[in-house]
Amino acid sequence: MNNPLTYCYIRKSTDKQTYERQYYVLKERGYINGVNCTYVEETYTGRTIKRPIFDKLLKNCKENDTIVVESLTRLSRGGLYQTVELVKNIVEKKKINLVVLKENLTFNAGKNMDSITKLILGIFSIVAEFERDQTSERTKEYLQGAKKNGVVLGRKTTLNITDFIKTLEYNANGLSVNESIKITKYPKSTFILRLKETRKKYKTEDKKELLELLRKEVNI
Repeated sequence: MNNPLTYCYIRKSTDKQTYERQYYVLKERGYINGVNCTYVEETYTGRTIKRPIFDKLLKNCKENDTIVVESLTRLSRGGLYQTVELVKNIVEKKKINLVVLKENLTFNAGKNMDSITKLILGIFSIVAEFERDQTSERTKEYLQGAKKNGVVLGRKTTLNITDFIKTLEYNANGLSVNESIKITKYPKSTFILRLKETRKKYKTEDKKELLELLRKEVNI
């Protein structure tokens, strides 16, 4: 029988954000990538529990494995109901341990949540949702002000290294090339060509190693 494994799920919402704060928190709490756990990274926004890499992680986890997240907001973008249902699915149905560091919550595999635990989880979920709404409102106010002041908003139409890195990130964390480009909308032929050139440049076939080298190069 294989020993239980520990996975640290790290999520950011946009390419402009970094994983560094979550890395720091995890390391401070003793979760070291490649030593006693495996870091699983994802860039995905939107109020949904359907995230490709996270969904794949849940599918691959075995009973009594452990998933660690820096905070409840990294686990779920949904409201109270979605959060409770997600935790129940992880802990009760799939029998996976769940650790949430910021809120200091630990859910033991296979153990049903009692009413007090649900209440505590609900309170944290509502607070997290309130914080997200506050951030969203401030962002909208800033964008409206910027637009009035003549700032041009919107996505760039040209492909850049950040688009490639985002696609490589999905691919390096277990998704196929087709699954990765479906999410990022990066042209498949361009991705394959750029991946080949990058491997040649850095002299490595390891995609995760390439990912780290590229991030250092562009400072993200």
